[in-house]
Amino acid sequence: MGIQERFASLGQNREEVLEKAVQCKTAEELIQLGKDNKIALSEQEAVELLGLLNRKRMELSDSALDVAAGGWWWEPSYQCRHCGSMNTSWKDPYALICHDCGKTF
Repeated sequence: MGIQERFASLGQNREEVLEKAVQCKTAEELIQLGKDNKIALSEQEAVELLGLLNRKRMELSDSALDVAAGGWWWEPSYQCRHCGSMNTSWKDPYALICHDCGKTF
């Protein structure tokens, strides 16, 4: 099972675990976080995940990190079709909402 599938298996807890994972600074912290949440991570998997998290942390804006923490891991922020804002997030699995104009698309 891949890392994304393991996080997805957490159900409602995945957002909280992902937020904690983004805060981890070492592979050991990620391994412990995994153990605390019944996710077995090898040292190699933890190192790879830490590299992904660090790279994404540097690349993504705060709003994009919010989208990622909302369960849509590695998804970019989308531009609103109505006003052009990038301040958007997933309203449900099929629709985005713009936090500037309030419209759903």
